[in-house]
Amino acid sequence: MEERVSDVSIDKKYALTMQEASVFFNIGTNKLYDMANDPYDDCFLRVGNHKLVKREKFSRKLDDLYEI
Repeated sequence: MEERVSDVSIDKKYALTMQEASVFFNIGTNKLYDMANDPYDDCFLRVGNHKLVKREKFSRKLDDLYEI
């Protein structure tokens, strides 16, 4: 049986909503939105007015940061 979109777990998704990323990475949504406003940051995907976080790429970025 096929998985429905809502049944896919967060750790299997390519891109997370800001709310999902906030829970997954334990970072506030306001901080994520601030980071997403950088037009040169390729960890974020813009779909119309929506901003999504590329989960694996953002995770690698956090590994290299000391503070945000």
